[in-house]
Amino acid sequence: MSEIGKMSSSNLILNNRKSLNLTGVKDIGKFDDKNVNVVTNQGELNISGENLKIEKICVESGNLNLNGKVNSISYSDSKNLGKNFLKKLFS
Repeated sequence: MSEIGKMSSSNLILNNRKSLNLTGVKDIGKFDDKNVNVVTNQGELNISGENLKIEKICVESGNLNLNGKVNSISYSDSKNLGKNFLKKLFS
């Protein structure tokens, strides 16, 4: 019997639309104070809002903490964000 590979989980916790904690982060694409694009184990996550700021990212664990006013969160299946932020950050 062969073992089927497990899909890595991704969790999102949004507290009062002001603080977002995300696990399963693979990469960060374009970001500014109004939009943050993140590649997760579940696909591309687009976060839009006001005064968005990435407070903490841990590459080893795939955790991201974001603060600001979150107006919308949406997933898409696209995983091509263009430039690889994490590779550039740590090269």
